[in-house]
Amino acid sequence: MHGVARSFALLSVGGLMLCAAMAGGVLAQDDAQARRLYALAREKTNIAEKDKLKAEEFTWRVPMKGNHQVEAMALCDDGLLVAGGVWDAQSTKVTGFLWVVSLQDGKTTAEFPLDAPPTLDGLAVANQRIYVSLQNGAVVCFGKEG
Repeated sequence: MHGVARSFALLSVGGLMLCAAMAGGVLAQDDAQARRLYALAREKTNIAEKDKLKAEEFTWRVPMKGNHQVEAMALCDDGLLVAGGVWDAQSTKVTGFLWVVSLQDGKTTAEFPLDAPPTLDGLAVANQRIYVSLQNGAVVCFGKEG
């Protein structure tokens, strides 16, 4: 990730967990029913009426894998960072994931496995590094050494 993370605010409106970027579109993740990761263009979206979103307001929509749950998001110059838990129903093992998602089309450009799920909103970006706080007490740092 290049640059510094843009500031954002998390809010819940109409069942959506919204990540509203201060410099760009409005990003959202619906973990309740549709199981999709969303990007919305701020200039096309009426934030006050999130329960009445129209197809043309979406920049992109990506289905989530059934056993993945998003716990944290951060917006960077190069994309959207998405971190969460992965539940394995057969072994009852819970691990985590970190995705780098393209802001243009919602495609995952990089994926990193985590030993445990991240804590709620346990994702930060600073000095060209990504920090993830995990539920097992560890903090993982991604980025260049030095």
